[in-house]
Amino acid sequence: MPALDFVTVRSTRTCGVPWNLVACATFFVFTVIASPQIPDVTYRDRGLYKEGIRSRLSTFSRVDLTAARIDYAEPPAAVGTGVYHAMFYMPEQLNNLHLIVREAEDLRYFYWLDRPQDAAWKPMNVNRFDWPTTVIRYLSYRDNNHQLVLDDLGALVRVGEVPQAFERVLPVALYSGRPPQEVDSYSFAFRLDGPARLTFEVFPENGHAAVAPPQRFHFAVADKPQWVRWSAANWKDGWYKIKISGYSLAGNGDPVEQEVHFYHAHRLLK
Repeated sequence: MPALDFVTVRSTRTCGVPWNLVACATFFVFTVIASPQIPDVTYRDRGLYKEGIRSRLSTFSRVDLTAARIDYAEPPAAVGTGVYHAMFYMPEQLNNLHLIVREAEDLRYFYWLDRPQDAAWKPMNVNRFDWPTTVIRYLSYRDNNHQLVLDDLGALVRVGEVPQAFERVLPVALYSGRPPQEVDSYSFAFRLDGPARLTFEVFPENGHAAVAPPQRFHFAVADKPQWVRWSAANWKDGWYKIKISGYSLAGNGDPVEQEVHFYHAHRLLK
């Protein structure tokens, strides 16, 4: 809840006696309650990035990747306040990078953050973007029944601005206090433009042997995130690809073929 500012003002006057013999004094105490400032939560430019509530999200391709999340359960004692952090590893020089943070679970607000103006992201390094939680805290205050918390958010760094049938991304860890040191698993969220039957498989980028069992959705519905999660504890560092195959359950049953390439680095902080 936004804090209220209390300002106390005191004044004193003498009661008709010489100034050096002050016989009485009357104290007037006024308490002024300042109105809380209501932030503008519409999606707009906030200096070094854009953030806020957008209109309903559109689908650019048959299956949109909406989150490539490094799984991380932050210790309760390490949870900070006031600032959230997005962290990702960039293995090589990549241009035209776009960080997006958005609601990845049930969409309540259509919260969206993107276009950070950060030219300091470095290859072969862990990179971080920090932003204040002013908008998120206000959304949580405004609707106590549907608070927006860090676990509701997904993120990814996309090479290129819009989703493609073949794309390259960098997974992102979100945290508020203590960053993760290692990557043991990933969660990917996909959003469909219509119902479909889909299979998700993950391979080394230049290999043909799957590194994990396939995950199948016999009836994946539209406008609801479909999550695929994989343990990466035994994976070697390098590029991997998610192959999506299947067919639409609407219209003429068109085939679905899509690939998402991502980089896995087991150790984030040394």
